Parts: sequence; C-alpha cells; structure tokens
Amino acid sequence: MLAGIGCVAGSGVAYGGVQFLLKLYGGGLPRANEIGVDARLIWFTVGVAMAGALAFGLTTAWHGRANGLELALREGGHSAGSRKGAIARKVLVAAQVACAVTLVSAAAELIRSFDQLTSVRTGIEMDNLLTMRVSLPDSKYTTAQRANEFLTSLIGRLNEAPGIASAAVINMLPIQQFGYNGDISVPGLPPHPSSFYTEFRWVAGDYLKTMGVPLVRGRNFQPEELSGQKNACIINQTLAKTLWGDRDPIGWSIGSKGPDGTTVVGVAQDVRQSGLNRPPGSELILPLSARNAPITEQSLVVRSKLAPSALTTVIRKEIAALDSEVALYRIKPMQEVVSDSVGYARITTTLLSMFAGLALLLAAFGLYGVMSYVVRERMREFAIRVAIGAGGAQLISMVVRQSMTMVGVGLATGLVGVISVKRVLPSLLAGVKGIDVVSVAASVGVLAAAAVVALVAPACRATRVDPILTLRQE
Repeated sequence: MLAGIGCVAGSGVAYGGVQFLLKLYGGGLPRANEIGVDARLIWFTVGVAMAGALAFGLTTAWHGRANGLELALREGGHSAGSRKGAIARKVLVAAQVACAVTLVSAAAELIRSFDQLTSVRTGIEMDNLLTMRVSLPDSKYTTAQRANEFLTSLIGRLNEAPGIASAAVINMLPIQQFGYNGDISVPGLPPHPSSFYTEFRWVAGDYLKTMGVPLVRGRNFQPEELSGQKNACIINQTLAKTLWGDRDPIGWSIGSKGPDGTTVVGVAQDVRQSGLNRPPGSELILPLSARNAPITEQSLVVRSKLAPSALTTVIRKEIAALDSEVALYRIKPMQEVVSDSVGYARITTTLLSMFAGLALLLAAFGLYGVMSYVVRERMREFAIRVAIGAGGAQLISMVVRQSMTMVGVGLATGLVGVISVKRVLPSLLAGVKGIDVVSVAASVGVLAAAAVVALVAPACRATRVDPILTLRQE
C-alpha cells in the first residue's frame, strides 16, 4: 500500500516535472511538441517499485517467522531486530547518502561550470542589438552584384530611419554559426602549419560599429573598400597573433578566398564565433563586395533603442519598399542568441540538479526514518539511562554518533562514485574537466546539513523520554 501511494505520487511528480521543463525550455528543445511522459516507462517503473516492495515485504515476513515468538516475548516485544536487520538498515541509509553525494557533487560542478560559461565575454556589445536572417529569392538574385546592391541599399535606408543607430550585414552571425573557413597565404611570412585555417566573414555596412566590436589596431573599412573599388580586409587578434606574432600586420598583403593582394587595414578584438564554450579562432573579415558568388542568406544586425517589435516593423517596411519578396525570419535580440547557444548546457544542468535534489531528499528521509525507528525501539534503554542520571546532551550525543557513522560511511563511498562520474561530466557540458575540491566540499557540506536537519526530531524525541512511564509500560 505504501509503495502504491508512492508510485501515484511519483507519477504525478514526473508529469509535473516534464511540463515544468517544457514550459521553461520548450522553445529551445527540438521537437518539443513530441516530449511527454511515456506511459510504458511509467508502468515499467511502477512495476519495479512494486516488485521491490513485495521483495522487502516477503523478506521481512520471513525474517519475523524465522525469529519466532520466543525471542520477541523474551525481549518484551520491543526488540530492535536482529543484528543483520540493523546492519541492513545502516547499509541502505549509507547507500542513499553515497548516491546523493555523487549526484550533488556532479550537479555542483555543472552549476559552477555553467555559471563560468555564461559569464564568458562574447566580444560583442549586446545591449539594444537585434539580429535576424534575410533571405533573398535565388531566382531573382542570381549574381553577387545584384544581391550586394540590394543589401547596400537596405543598410542605407535603415541607417537613415529614425530610431536606428546603425545597421550592417554579415554572412554568419557570431556565437550562433561557424564553419565557413579555409587557408590563406601571406607572402613574406614563414609557412604556417597545414592544420591552420581561418573563419571567413563577409560584411556590408559598418559591421564592427553595429556589433560594438572595437578595433585594437588600424582602421575600419572606407567607403571605396566596402564598394569593392579597393581591396582590404580586417583580421582579429587571434589571426594576427597566430601568423604575425609580435609584428604589426597592418599593411601586409594576403591571399584568401577574396581577391589576391588584399591589404590588412585593421585588427579587431576577438569575438566568440562558434559559441561560448569554444575559444576565439582566427577570423578574416572582408567586404561583401569581395565575394564573387551571391550569398542570398544573410544575417542583418541593427542597433537601436526601439522595442524589438517596433524595430521589426520599421525593418519590414524598408525591405518591402525595396523588394516585397525578400523574407525576414529568426528575429532575436543578441542576448537571446547567446542564451540559446547554451540551451543544451542549461537543460542538462537543470535536470541533473533536480535529480541531485531528489537524491538529497531521499537520503534525508531515509536517515530520518531509520533514526526515528531506532530511537523508538531504544526508548527503554534511554529511560534506564535517564533514571540513573544521564542528561539530554548525552542522549543526543548517542543518537547523533550512531547516525553520523552511517552518514560518514555513505560520504566516503560517495567519493568513490564521484571519481567515476568525473569521466562522464565532460560529455554533458563542454569545458567541464571533472569535479574539483570545491564542488565536493560543497556537496559534503550540503549532505551533512541535511543529515543534521533529519536528526533533529529523533534526537529531541530521545530527550523527552519519561523514565517512570516508559518503564511502567515495560
């Protein structure tokens, strides 16, 4: 009956937990509409729980039959059970504590790593920055010149629109996208390793100003360079350090996927191109006019203090004035783009934290239940001790000492589990190297605090024993 009530309650928690996660993270989950509680899994889990309840019930019944009535009558009907039974209870509590310390340590490390991940500097000024994708009809924009003319006209109209500080276009948005890369050649520099590659970015408009990416050396593109009359490029700090080292790259000529003889005119601050969990890679920024093939899918970035909805209306109006067939989609503030990039890590951390919390509750409830039972069965002993002069502090010390022995064994066993889990965590969240001493110490402290809370009621009950009443009942 107890197992059945627990199964019903657990099924309700499972359903509520899934709905909670869907409400919290549904937008960032693939195929979120297909996620739900699987009835087969629920029935399987209920079957396991009921089978466990039946097994323990039969074991207890058989154990009582084996002891017989004689032993129970001889000990006054208040025996705490055989030595094997007492050991079994202690082992179960220690196992619960061990599982809890493993899960809590893993969750603490994931939370710490996730906090570090979200505090990583993107290299972008994200306030008042709206991003979106612009899709040009392939059948109409068949040449790079036509696509570039439309995007240049659009940027010009947006820069003149009221409430817009700056607008620009880039083929791939930082943080969110990566993978357009290749090699470059720099005459006059030693050959670089064959494994070297750089990310290529084609931009239109004042991209660095719009994104809030400062120049650390050199200058920005000039109008004649953006229009393709002169060849120029901007590199990031990582590329400058990788190929030029301590030398100044400004004025050097390089070959790339753009026109040969492209001159480096500036060095921009590093930006996280491929996510917060990846260090900045080498990056080469070229004017969109340097691209010979048309790029009909572009990211449009607009800096404005207007509300996103109002700003989107202005942008759609300007696009429609140029070409009503151009589509606008994936409209998001830059903060949301960054948040979505760590969505998987956030969900993983939340799930493991919830499991750790449940394990902590189970360990605390298990310890409370066992110690309540032990205190109740030892009431006669406590009454005798009080009758011969034992104080409340001595009784509490006895209860706590017995309890903390179980907790200590569980914590020690859990540390072994922590070592095994250490190998799994890096696959759950990039950048996690394992569980450090701080996370383990925090989990041990949380478990110890939970154990103390669980012991308060049983220990206090032991001090309230009435020797006369208890011994008279014996």
